Amino acid sequence: MDENQKKILPIVAIALLAFAGVAGYLGYQYAPRTEAPVGVKNPNADFINQKAKECQGDASKLSAEDQQKLAKMVGGAQYVGISMNGAYLAQTKK
Repeated sequence: MDENQKKILPIVAIALLAFAGVAGYLGYQYAPRTEAPVGVKNPNADFINQKAKECQGDASKLSAEDQQKLAKMVGGAQYVGISMNGAYLAQTKK
């Protein structure tokens, strides 16, 4: 490689990375949005809403097996209280 090629190579690489970044950003920004299907029953959501109504958003009032089932649904025991509170608040605002 001669001296000119060594100078141009990093500039071309940076330009290609910038182009890829801009193309990815624009593709993400203007991609068609998909809505959740209307009328499709989600048994997990129904169960969470039912339990949220029963315990009024306080997951500690649920039985141990209900808490375990909820923990499996929402990704861990640390998220059970958050999901119960959120589901309860969503029901009370209707």
